[in-house]
Order: sequence, then structure tokens, then C-alpha cells
Amino acid sequence: MKAALLAVVSVVAVVAGGCGGSGVHGVGEPRVKRIPKGQLLAGRVLVVELPSGEFRICGNQASDLMFGPPACPGGPRAIGIRSDVLPEHSSQSPERWGYPYLTGAYRSGTFYVTSQSPHGPSGEPAGSSFGTPPCAAPPDGWVRTSRTAAQERSLREYSKLAGHHDLVGIAFFDHGSILTVASSDPARTRAVLGRYWPRQLCVVRARYSRALLNAEAAKMVALLKPPTSPAAAAYGWPSGGGGTTVNDRGQPMTTLEVLLITPELRAYLRRQPPGLVRVQATLRPFGYA
Repeated sequence: MKAALLAVVSVVAVVAGGCGGSGVHGVGEPRVKRIPKGQLLAGRVLVVELPSGEFRICGNQASDLMFGPPACPGGPRAIGIRSDVLPEHSSQSPERWGYPYLTGAYRSGTFYVTSQSPHGPSGEPAGSSFGTPPCAAPPDGWVRTSRTAAQERSLREYSKLAGHHDLVGIAFFDHGSILTVASSDPARTRAVLGRYWPRQLCVVRARYSRALLNAEAAKMVALLKPPTSPAAAAYGWPSGGGGTTVNDRGQPMTTLEVLLITPELRAYLRRQPPGLVRVQATLRPFGYA
């Protein structure tokens, strides 16, 4: 994402468990004498213990739980998991599963656990706060009030008038009261919408066109592959993509949700227009071993 913007944040939390340089092992797993050196990742993830005693980290499998144990044979193998952090089980099958908070190192399809806990921080990756609008306040200040049906209608009509090209990004800042638009033609946008949004309109020049944003969103959708495919593993097991949002400056971005950021995904994102993709990773940078 920045060289493409990577919206990946460090998790500031203390997790109970082992040390990055020590050997770890879980029930049914061989002892690991050495944890790979380098960046550590941390996050709350779905983990399954298979009948063979192998542990696998799943992607976004929450919707499958109503049908029994989650099936994720294509997820990364986890070395060092303890069965006691996987409380869920079924009388109909030998699998155990749960959502432990893990810290560890990822290398070539395997996650080496350095610490684990049944509970942990539940924070999500930071996105835009949609707080202070990215424009200077008008002389008399912003009008902080709920938008009206007439104002919302003006947006729809203007988009049609401009052939759906001008309005590249739309967001509502300051508790939903200030319309913030990234426009390909800021002067025209202010002239048309200003009468409907007095002291409630912030317009910035869009860094990229709507056509390029849509094309980039389509690329993110194309990365969504079955979790057992080599492409899924190469790109960090994407679970969602192609949505749009804006950053704190009102600039539009498309999104990609992944389990973790792999070297292949990082290289791919560097080839995309800077700042146009926001990656949301479940396992996020935590420090170094």
C-alpha cells in the first residue's frame, strides 16, 4: 500500500506467555528449539487443532462455526499452540478450536508462536477517525447538525449531473455533520453543492480519478482466492477486498483484508499507486524477536 500505504498498526499490549528466543511447543506438536529472528506479529485469530494434532490458523471463518468445527486446511500451520487456549469442541468430531491472542513469527507458511493467551486486546487496525474535517473551518465556524433529506438528494443529483466522475470519495466528518468530498473538479463541486451544504461542506482535490479507484478496487477483489490455493498463501490469505473508504485527509482508498502481510503481498502493494490501498491485517506488527 504506499509505496502503497500500509494501514497496519502496531499493537501496544503486553501478552502473557513465552519469550521470542525460547523454544515453544504445544500439545501434539514437536518442540521448536529456535524461533525465527525478525519481526513479530500479534493478533486474535481463529485456530483449529486437527485430529492429527496439527494446528492451523484460519482466515475469516466465523460464519462457518454454526456448522461445526471450522475447516481451514489451507491456513498457515501454527507451531507452539497449547490446546488449553482452544476451548471449543464438539461431541461429533475430535477437532478443538478457539480465538486465542497470539504473538509469533511467520516464515514460509508457518507461524511460530512465542506467546499466547485465551484473551487479548480486541482493537482493530486504525483507520480514519472521521473527526476534524481536512479543510479550514469557515469564518463563522462549522455547522454541526444532522444532514437533511434535501442535502442527501443534492449529492445523488450532482453525481448524475457530473457523470459519476467528480465525486471520487465521500465521507461525513465531525460526528457525521460535515460532508467531506474528494473531487476531480473542486471548483464545480463547491459551486453546485455549496448552496445545499452551507458551512457543512469540505472539498479537497482528489489525488486519483474515480476510474483509477475502481480499477484498483477490482484488483483487490481479484486477490480473493480459495484459502487452499497457493495464491491465497502468497498474498496473506485475503478475506475481503474492493471496498472503499477515505483517510483523515479525505482522500479515497480501496481496502484489502488479509490474515497477515507476506513479502509477496508487500512487493505487490509497492507496485500500486501510493496511498490508494489500505490493508487491514489480523496479525499485525508487534516488535522484533
